[in-house]
Amino acid sequence: MKRSRSGGATTAQLFESFETIPELAALREAVTLGSWPAIVAQLDAFDVEHVVGVLDELATVDGIEDFLEAAVAQDPASPAAWTALARRQVELGWAARGGGPAAAVGSERLHVFHGWLTEAERTLVAVCADHPAYAPAWAVRQYTARGLELGASESHRRWARLRSLGGPQWPAAMELMRTVGPRWLGDAEAQRRFVDDTLRDASEGALVWALVPALHVERWNEADQRLQGSYFGDPAVADELRDAARRSVLHPDFRGGPLAARVHNLFAMTLWLGGHRGDAAAHLAGAGFRLTRYPWTLLADPEKVARQCLGHARAAGGSVA
Repeated sequence: MKRSRSGGATTAQLFESFETIPELAALREAVTLGSWPAIVAQLDAFDVEHVVGVLDELATVDGIEDFLEAAVAQDPASPAAWTALARRQVELGWAARGGGPAAAVGSERLHVFHGWLTEAERTLVAVCADHPAYAPAWAVRQYTARGLELGASESHRRWARLRSLGGPQWPAAMELMRTVGPRWLGDAEAQRRFVDDTLRDASEGALVWALVPALHVERWNEADQRLQGSYFGDPAVADELRDAARRSVLHPDFRGGPLAARVHNLFAMTLWLGGHRGDAAAHLAGAGFRLTRYPWTLLADPEKVARQCLGHARAAGGSVA
């Protein structure tokens, strides 16, 4: 089985993947052995918030759906098996659809996309009915809610249920933030309001503070091309990024985990684009000098910019300038 979003050889080597993430070494071995019980044991070893991120990575492995279908047949009572299969179905749907607005996607691709997400939604509805306290399933239901455009109220209902379980926040929050934003079902004000409301009672050292750079990435991505070059140079944006970093991955209470490198990269890219090289270097050092596909692949030339930032971080030793 091979990773499905692999691009060219250079890109695949530059950005980490399921095959290279250090925290997933034991999980990779379990996948290679084809042992579902061993995979469950590995998932159980992660903090619940990171489980969704791990399922995100597992879903990128080519052909993994065959293994997961065998897993649910072998262990039909396992919510993890069904949720992992649903997450793979979401991945297959987006692979069929591609990026860009719906108007630019052909009807045939949209049909395939909706077919996969509808199947995933059916799977997750059953999981949540049989295992209502299984938080990762509620988190992945944010993915289907956005793709199937089930509406902001339904997405918020799922979010409220997830939070009542004390479940994983950042991956699901990212999806809901996009859902209520201008590219999907809402507007910039609703998007900002959701982020502010979510962070109002967020713990220090929590991953969910990464909503701040993610929100600014959304704003930057939506901006007129003439304004994108200066967006992250705004001192107010930089101050907000630094404050969120201090409250999340740079906070003493931050516990690391498989999602840590992705969050550090999110801060690194946004700060780098604003010209704050020392701050960006510190975050890549915190990521172990590992590059993640998100958010760098949103850039016109992700390899060039990511290599520049990585080279500076290594030369600086990750110290804040």
